[in-house]
Amino acid sequence: FTVAREIGADGREMDMGPLGHRVLFVNKLRDEHFQQLFRHTADSIGVKVPSLAMSGFFAQNFLKRDNYRDLINDCLQSMDVMGSKIAFLPLGGSGHEWKENGIARTELVRRLHEVGEMARLAGKIIAIRTQLDAKGDKKLLKEIDSEGIKIYYNLQDAVDNGRDPAKELKKLGAKRVAQIHASLTDSVTLDEDPRIDMYRVKKVLDKMKWSGWLVVER
Repeated sequence: FTVAREIGADGREMDMGPLGHRVLFVNKLRDEHFQQLFRHTADSIGVKVPSLAMSGFFAQNFLKRDNYRDLINDCLQSMDVMGSKIAFLPLGGSGHEWKENGIARTELVRRLHEVGEMARLAGKIIAIRTQLDAKGDKKLLKEIDSEGIKIYYNLQDAVDNGRDPAKELKKLGAKRVAQIHASLTDSVTLDEDPRIDMYRVKKVLDKMKWSGWLVVER
């Protein structure tokens, strides 16, 4: 939190902690001591926590977790502690089978609709990272059919696959994008990276009237 304030960041995305083969995340925000410590530290130096990341699902399969509702509920309750509105759910550990029509996709859509409604009723958003293009994201969101599920748009996914993030964001539209991960693969900082023009991306976001958080990494 202190470093975030020193570099002029408005906030800090927090993580739910490792998951692995555990039943629940290694989540310190279930402990009243850490609830008070983290919240007091953030508030005292004016650093917000816009989102909590369930990064354990980069390696764990969301489709194979029988207690997925408990995991999502754990995150939603932790968001209450930090005053966060967005939960980051990566689908990287869920394989690729769900990207095509079939049993895996049907089950993923069912689960995401269910947890999306949990989030909606709690006044929150679960933002998913799919690695799909804009057309694929729009189709998936339509199938999920929950206002509690939106896209956590990752610039790296577009750039690494030869897609134009400015055009993709325009196709997605402001209402489908909950948050933006503004980092590429390790190389140089964004202002020095020839693979992307962040000024152009910002112009598109302004034209879309999108308002939200740009989360930088590394």
